[in-house]
Amino acid sequence: MTALPIEDVPTLTKLLATTPVSAAALDNAVGAACLAKAYPAFMALAAAGALDRLSTDQLHRCINLAVEGGSVHVVAALLRLTKIPLGSVCDSSDGEQMTPVLVASITGDAKMLQFLLNHNDVDANLGATKDGNSPLGMAAAHGHKATVAQLLAANANPHYRNLDGDSVMDLADMYGQTQVSTLLRQHARVMRPGTLKSRIQCLRAATSYRHYTPHDSVDFNDVETRISLLKIRASECQRPSQASTPASSSDDERFRSFF
Repeated sequence: MTALPIEDVPTLTKLLATTPVSAAALDNAVGAACLAKAYPAFMALAAAGALDRLSTDQLHRCINLAVEGGSVHVVAALLRLTKIPLGSVCDSSDGEQMTPVLVASITGDAKMLQFLLNHNDVDANLGATKDGNSPLGMAAAHGHKATVAQLLAANANPHYRNLDGDSVMDLADMYGQTQVSTLLRQHARVMRPGTLKSRIQCLRAATSYRHYTPHDSVDFNDVETRISLLKIRASECQRPSQASTPASSSDDERFRSFF
């Protein structure tokens, strides 16, 4: 049978109800609907049981296609209907480790990337191209400044190197992405242990603020989460800095005791 007409939902619905359709044709149709942001066609395919006939690997591929297509509604529907944890999605069919975050980092879709990063099970560092480039590395190479900022805020590792030994900064410089290079250097300065310690102290001061009434319903969970994230970043930036310019043991002890 020829490709299903995803652009004509009434005809598509009729064909799905009256004509036997192979699993391969359904896979192609679902993938095409995801990539084309064709939400009505996607929902028609889902209503006809198309998703139930696809393997987990095929569904992972479709989720990545939906991310590439840029429709948050299609991605959300796929996750809801299949109950697949977003953090487990990875398409390795082409020798790459294509995760939704990696796909969004390549396309530079900031809205999509934020939707993905808002899921608690998503790791901003997961995913790699054939050259071993991480999501942050690909965003830097493509010059997606906003995407790079989002990934750094989500604790993506700026010290990661690809299979050729190129760092994220190397990739930005290699492809002439000056704005991204500047952003990475600014981030490196902000992530120095002394600066991080100051930021953590400011956040802790906020949690000790007591001039509010019980009716204000103050919730410090977000502040505590930010403190925890800063601690992780501080520990990570200690490792590369120690490798190049080792601190004294007394300095190390003072930094560790702060936590």
